[in-house]
Amino acid sequence: MKTLKNFTDGLAILLAVLILIYMLTLYAKFKPDEKKVEAGESKIVLFIESAQTNRDCLRMVFVLLVSA
Repeated sequence: MKTLKNFTDGLAILLAVLILIYMLTLYAKFKPDEKKVEAGESKIVLFIESAQTNRDCLRMVFVLLVSA
């Protein structure tokens, strides 16, 4: 049973890493609105707030890492 637990923990960590790589590629392609950047908002904050998918992916990474 311990082997199965270790296997599933490894899969959870692998999935979290793959989601983070996907998020980094999305972040590299992200072009924020220049007016908001000049207003002082961070590019990371704008990236997270720009789409529900970005917030969902970050939540999944957090849950996967906590569960592993």
